[in-house]
Amino acid sequence: MMKKTAFAEKNRIIESLAKRNIVPVSSSEKQYNFEIIFGNKKEKCSLNIYFGKSGVKKVLQGKKDSEIYDCISEVLGIQKAEEKPRLYPSNYIGSDESGKGDFFGPLVVAAVYLNQDLQKNISGLGVQDSKNLSPLQIEKLGKKLLDILAGNYSTEILTPTDYNQKYSAYKNLNSLLESLHVQAIGNLLEKKKPEQIIIDEFSKKAVTFDNKYNLTGIEVIQRTKAEEFQAVAAASIIARYKFDCWFKEQENLGIILPKGASNAVDEAAAKYYKKYGDAFFEKYAKLHFKNFIKMKNIKI
Repeated sequence: MMKKTAFAEKNRIIESLAKRNIVPVSSSEKQYNFEIIFGNKKEKCSLNIYFGKSGVKKVLQGKKDSEIYDCISEVLGIQKAEEKPRLYPSNYIGSDESGKGDFFGPLVVAAVYLNQDLQKNISGLGVQDSKNLSPLQIEKLGKKLLDILAGNYSTEILTPTDYNQKYSAYKNLNSLLESLHVQAIGNLLEKKKPEQIIIDEFSKKAVTFDNKYNLTGIEVIQRTKAEEFQAVAAASIIARYKFDCWFKEQENLGIILPKGASNAVDEAAAKYYKKYGDAFFEKYAKLHFKNFIKMKNIKI
């Protein structure tokens, strides 16, 4: 039983790290553990997942100040010894997005408002960066969060058709993202008065809010890895859940679309292009991606 649990955890970790472009150099099964090696000669980490009567135990070894070690530690939920516990806001809005790196599918931005009571309501659910969760976990958590946070979240969803129209106007993904973050947060500002707004950083340029939003007394923070804040993590899950729902809707219509922007996506795109032509992609894909040009040169 423990071996099966350890195997599932191994796959979850590998999938989560793959989304961060970190893939195993090798993966092997031993008598009492799974061993996974990441990195290269200069920067290598080994992760051992032990299974036994006492349960599943994960041991990470490697250069602790390396980028690979940091990423694996984050996925494992290991806090650096020198880090002090962070004091989290008691009344704030967090926002995050999903789909900006995917050739097929929509672009989704979600914003979540949390006060102390709402934070208590979602604590214990396992809310964290959606990149660390499996599709099944996102589905379960997404549904729970939509129920618990009813009236305290906002989503902006651009279907590929709308995305392509707006991108043509903005000519810049970060500008388009800024408009969606502002709109999602602004929807909550109409009925909430947070002390802070925390945005998962997608650009070094400061997000600008329209004059119609009264930000007096509200601190606006943009930072990387903002998913460590519960509201941003919840927003990332909701955004990804809505993103995944769009794909399921297409599957129900018989359109199976891969996620991401990998070679597998290119191959699938080339097949659809051969069958349906440009019109298909105007409805299902982001046309400014290099995949759109590349697929026309792939032989089927």
